[in-house]
Amino acid sequence: MDYQDFQNFIKKYDFDQKDLNFLNEIMKTCILPSKAKKPVKKLYSLRLNEEDVNKVKEIAKVKWIPYQTLISSIIHQYVS
Repeated sequence: MDYQDFQNFIKKYDFDQKDLNFLNEIMKTCILPSKAKKPVKKLYSLRLNEEDVNKVKEIAKVKWIPYQTLISSIIHQYVS
């Protein structure tokens, strides 16, 4: 839902000002990017076993995350 869809939603239903203020605050947190500094990432090329990558992809689907994010998380947990 983008901001325009949100505005259309508000117009469709009868909200009082208190409800509108609350909904606007929620929507702002959904749209605005986080101010937290993201860690610097560098591109690496790896040769991995195809079966292993396919298994990671299956796990990532179940967890609803990108498989590359899952691989990165696994590496991070291992080295930490």
